[in-house]
Amino acid sequence: MKKKSLTALLISAMLLGACASGNSNNSTDKEPQTTPKVTEAAKEEEPAVTEEPETDKKEESGTETPEADQKEESGEAKTVTPIPSGIDLTNLNDITLHVSFTAKNAYLNDDGALVLDMVVYEHDVYDSVDITQLAEGDTIVVNGENVLVESKEADGELICINGGEDEGGFNLTSSGGGTFCIVGLNDRHSYYEAGNVTIAVAQECVLIDDADLDNPGKTLYAGDLLSLEDDAYGYTPYNTTVTVAGGKIIEIHRVYTP
Repeated sequence: MKKKSLTALLISAMLLGACASGNSNNSTDKEPQTTPKVTEAAKEEEPAVTEEPETDKKEESGTETPEADQKEESGEAKTVTPIPSGIDLTNLNDITLHVSFTAKNAYLNDDGALVLDMVVYEHDVYDSVDITQLAEGDTIVVNGENVLVESKEADGELICINGGEDEGGFNLTSSGGGTFCIVGLNDRHSYYEAGNVTIAVAQECVLIDDADLDNPGKTLYAGDLLSLEDDAYGYTPYNTTVTVAGGKIIEIHRVYTP
């Protein structure tokens, strides 16, 4: 009887141990360590990384593109200046000048030499390419002063700047040799003073006077200058030129002007 009881106890103990072991294994199976999977939907929801356009980066950094630089340069206002006249009042030789004087400006100096006091004039001459490309907003130098170009219009052979002479501007016309010059009424050049000079008169100097249409070709000589009288025509840069050679005046020429 005791043996049967012990045997039953042993069997019970073994059964209890087996149950405990089975429960332990089942607990382990219920809690596996797994790595979560990333679904395709999650991937699609991730924000895409985009690069900034090159132009935007350059604008933010303050660096301009070469094309922008070229555009700015082509759009810049320019200044047109006259072609240098080449007149040097301290060294007048082998040159023809536009001048003005009066009868009393011819006299004998302290050395007894016949001289003539004159005002020398210049007029502005421009390269035709510069005038062709001249545009509103540019500046042109006229008689030594800067003039802003507010308008430019063609009127026959004239180019009218700022309305032309009638509206306070001025007119340009071709003067040959790929140049333009400013002209006024009756196509007169726009002269301005370059300075005063006193030049000796050569003994062979002649004054050819064509100012009077009814009596053209009147000729005077050096000695006649001392008895010269002022008249209605005057000696102005519009009608009088002098030719200098060897440092002396060899010819004075006065022409008719309307």
